[in-house]
Amino acid sequence: MGMLDFWLRRGNPTNSWVREPNLQLVADLSIPSLNRVEPGQPFDALAFLGRDEDAAAARYDSFRYYSLGVEVERAAADGSLVGFSLVADEAESGYQPYAGVVTWHGSPVQLRRLQQDALQRTFGDWYWLDADDDEAIVFYEFKPYEMQIECDRSGRVTRVIVTADALMASAEQRAAYGVTRPFPF
Repeated sequence: MGMLDFWLRRGNPTNSWVREPNLQLVADLSIPSLNRVEPGQPFDALAFLGRDEDAAAARYDSFRYYSLGVEVERAAADGSLVGFSLVADEAESGYQPYAGVVTWHGSPVQLRRLQQDALQRTFGDWYWLDADDDEAIVFYEFKPYEMQIECDRSGRVTRVIVTADALMASAEQRAAYGVTRPFPF
C-alpha cells in the first residue's frame, strides 16, 4: 500500500458510509445482533455506523468506532459481518464506553456495571474461563456464535466480543488455553 492509498484509505468499505443522525445502538447478545444486523449478513448493512474512526488502519477486516465504543469485524472471503465488540471500559484503548442498549433474551443488561461474578447469573454457565494476573476471559459457546467476555483484574467487564468465528472451535486454540472439556458443537 502506497502513501497515497494510506491517506485516502483506498479499499476501506466504510469510506462512503454516513452515520445516521441521533444513532441509537441496540446490541442483542442472545441473537446476536447489532441494530438487527447479525453475523453472516452483508457487512454493508452496518452503513448506519458511518465511516470507521481508525485512520491508521492498514487492513480492512476490523473497523473501530471509538466514539461509539464499538468494533466490527468483516470476513475477507465474502465480505460478511463476522462479529462485533462492545467496549464497557478500556481507559487506555481510546474508546468511549458503549452507550447503547444491551439485551439478553429481552432483558436489559447493564454492561458498565457487569462483574465477572454475575456472569453466570446473567448468561448461564460458561464454557471456559481463562484467567491470569491481568485479566480473565470468559467463553460462552452458542450455536452458531461465541461470546467472549473480558474482565479486568478486579472482575469488572471491560469488553464483550461476539463472533461467528469461534476461537474455541479450534482444537489448537483449546489446547493453547488448556481447555479440558470437549467443544460442544
